[in-house]
Amino acid sequence: MSKCWLVGSLPEHPLVPHLAQRFGEETRYFQLPVTRPGHSLCLEELTQQGFQAGDSMIYLNTPWRFVQADPLEEHLSLSLNLFHACLKQDTRLIYLSTHAVYGQALYTPLDEQHPLQGFSPYASSRTATDLLAQSYATSFDLDVTVVRLFPLFGPGYYSQLINSLHQHKEALQDLELQLDLLHLEDALDALQQIAQTRDLRGQVVNLGSGQIHTLDQVLSAIPADTAASNPALDFETTRQTARFLHQRSPDLSRLQQQVPWQAQRTQQFLQTSQP
Repeated sequence: MSKCWLVGSLPEHPLVPHLAQRFGEETRYFQLPVTRPGHSLCLEELTQQGFQAGDSMIYLNTPWRFVQADPLEEHLSLSLNLFHACLKQDTRLIYLSTHAVYGQALYTPLDEQHPLQGFSPYASSRTATDLLAQSYATSFDLDVTVVRLFPLFGPGYYSQLINSLHQHKEALQDLELQLDLLHLEDALDALQQIAQTRDLRGQVVNLGSGQIHTLDQVLSAIPADTAASNPALDFETTRQTARFLHQRSPDLSRLQQQVPWQAQRTQQFLQTSQP
């Protein structure tokens, strides 16, 4: 029976429990081993994990809050060997990249041809891995799909941004923010369909809601999370992040041409939760 492998460089990842529940009992998670000086993550260590032809693998992007624990050199070394292991084992690979690779939006909605801009070390490291995955598709015909994920929300999902927006809501009003957020369940639906199709082999696709909502609409629909693990960011960081996300919405046409997917839960949730 084919398995779905979840792979990351962290002991825990906020998407893992949700993906494991969605993909079922044949889901496996393993943390990539840390590289050591003079030791370039032995390919044999990866191939011995047991993934094989017919399996699917989702390579999880490291959330930006953990980026300092995931240096660029180590991240690229891990990624390079993982891509080669998937090629050797003929395993289907989905790389969860990020909308951050686009940098400051030059136009909206953002399509996959938007220039990539390394506006931060985090974005640069993810851009490098994104391009590395694409190079394995073009050079070696690796069965990989790069998914550029836009911001998520949903019960039980990491929500530091939402907490920060709630805390600084009044001070952010002058920005007249309009945000695109995707419900976690919609993202899981899309990833399931992407994993099951071969029509997106070698392609890059955006994954977001494609729906813009005001800050008031967002915060009335999405409550703050009081968990101590999700403290709010300071005002200046929140403001910079919010300005970066303002009117930042993806063009979903490439994805929707290949899979019958719509962000239905996002639309229903935000509409029914408005005051």
